[in-house]
Amino acid sequence: MVTSQSVHHTLTAGAKHELEAERTMTLGQALRMYPKAIMWSMVISLPIIMTGYDLALIGNFYAFPQFNQKYGERLDDGTYALAAPWQSALTNGVLVGEMLGLLANGWACERWGYKFVTQMSLAILTCLIFIPFFAPTVQVLLVGQILCGIPWGALTTLTIAYAADVCPAAIRAYMTSYVTLCWIIGSLLATGVLRGLLDRKDEWAYRIPFALQWMWPLPIFCAVFFAPESPYWLIRHDRVEEARHAIRKLTSVPTEKVEDILALMTYTTQIEELSTQGTSYWDCFKGTNLRRTEIVCIYGGVVQTLCGQALAGLSVYFFTRAGLDPSHAFSLGLGQLGILLVGFFLGWICLNYVGRRQLALIGLSMLSVLLFIVGFLSLAPKTNTDASWAAGVMLVAWSFVAGVTFYPTVFPIQGEIPSTRLRGKTIVLQRNLYNIVGVVMSVLNLYMLNPTQWNMQKQIAFVYGSTCFCCVIYVYFRVPECKGLTYAELDSLFDRKVDARRFTTSAADPFFDQQYDAKTESI
Repeated sequence: MVTSQSVHHTLTAGAKHELEAERTMTLGQALRMYPKAIMWSMVISLPIIMTGYDLALIGNFYAFPQFNQKYGERLDDGTYALAAPWQSALTNGVLVGEMLGLLANGWACERWGYKFVTQMSLAILTCLIFIPFFAPTVQVLLVGQILCGIPWGALTTLTIAYAADVCPAAIRAYMTSYVTLCWIIGSLLATGVLRGLLDRKDEWAYRIPFALQWMWPLPIFCAVFFAPESPYWLIRHDRVEEARHAIRKLTSVPTEKVEDILALMTYTTQIEELSTQGTSYWDCFKGTNLRRTEIVCIYGGVVQTLCGQALAGLSVYFFTRAGLDPSHAFSLGLGQLGILLVGFFLGWICLNYVGRRQLALIGLSMLSVLLFIVGFLSLAPKTNTDASWAAGVMLVAWSFVAGVTFYPTVFPIQGEIPSTRLRGKTIVLQRNLYNIVGVVMSVLNLYMLNPTQWNMQKQIAFVYGSTCFCCVIYVYFRVPECKGLTYAELDSLFDRKVDARRFTTSAADPFFDQQYDAKTESI
């Protein structure tokens, strides 16, 4: 049983010293002191490149002539297209599989740790890839997508939690947003592979992209074997000596500094035990954790989709429906991802000077304007190819702006807002909501774009321009600034129910004893 006396006992000089050190730590100091934490965080995030590649294949396959000829139906104009119900089924099948994997991951990670779950997911995925590779029909392909979605879901969330656990505040945003970079690289590789195979006329045009999925699991499995476990996870399981050893593997600091880091991690964990007795999914909705769960889930699960990402994910298909030739559509899709990549690197620079909240507000406002421009371009005659190209350019500009402003903030907010004890489960809830919203929007997208259904073409941008504007309003009132704050300080601010717009101006003192006295009396 945790009492106020046991918590006060952790208020050591070492914990206080480390808190002050993190407050004043510069980016250069963090790079010198935590190079191994950066390396291992990048290693654990490698599966996201693989997952980004895998998930991007299906969305791009809808614009791939050879794939449509194999699994689609012949249209009146002689071309082939996969029917909207099957497009919806394949896209949502992956999301359904991910939801199952996410729920299992939230429980498995807390029981067995990040390393074990990562390696197990990679081993299972290696076997499941055989199903889509040999799929003779679209029905078998759907089964393969659902089953592959289970390990993809498990891999999607644990990387963010691990990066947030092992990195100090000065580099936390960079390493959690690095997950976004991995998604972009994976999508870029998938689009590039399909563009390179566009001229092939045989079945290997779509089988080779599936086969390339096998190149990822084995090397990542071996690399993860040598990675240290999260010290926070080890502390929660009373494996303090192992946590001390993990900190040594993650840092390049003297022994005294290791003890300070361990003391602060232990203190943060015990303080959160006062606020939240359990670590179940239900605890995410209790007390101050309810607000934290709401912010993470809405920002990462709803805002991320409704800002236009759901449309950008189908950009190649959108370009073909807007009137571009498939080869031009894939080339423009590659350009879009390349611009997104460049924008993301610029966004990393912005993170060091601009807070997450301000960057998100600026970015979402600009994204809304760009989407409305695409919508107004839809009013041009269908024979106007310049309007189609202009819409494509606006979507490329959307990717650049999103890369500089919005995307670098998504995973840092997901990793920083939850308490350390409930971070993994909160991110699982966020990702599940993201998938649910994704299911709804993907069905609507495919019906809005499919030539056999609503065939809205560029007018779909009006829908996302409006939803993106609503996202700006939500972020302004609900999403706080976390830049430069330690987890203990964030716990203090949330416990005091500080308004989201005042996080940067309110004093955060996690060592203020009185704020916990009332809680300890009831434990």
